Amino acid sequence: MHSHHSHSGQFCKHTSGNLENVVLEAIHQGFAPYGLTEHVPRYQIQDLYPEEAGMPLADLEIQFNAFLDMNVNAARSKIHSIRHNGDWWNHTF
Repeated sequence: MHSHHSHSGQFCKHTSGNLENVVLEAIHQGFAPYGLTEHVPRYQIQDLYPEEAGMPLADLEIQFNAFLDMNVNAARSKIHSIRHNGDWWNHTF
């Protein structure tokens, strides 16, 4: 099995579990490869998920950068590529 989409409660407010536990569970279930993804920061209040309401926008960038730092430093020798979960909002329509 493989997956190219995941989230952890450590870096995403609409799920639970820390990143290490998510990875360990994926390994336990036989996922190979397994993609680590988190949402890129949003820069407009209307783009926040309901569970992020009231969260300062700057915190989203800090959270995403922490996710990148953790992955690069923890698995530098095993990373094939780093991906993000890009969301699209167009408020002009």
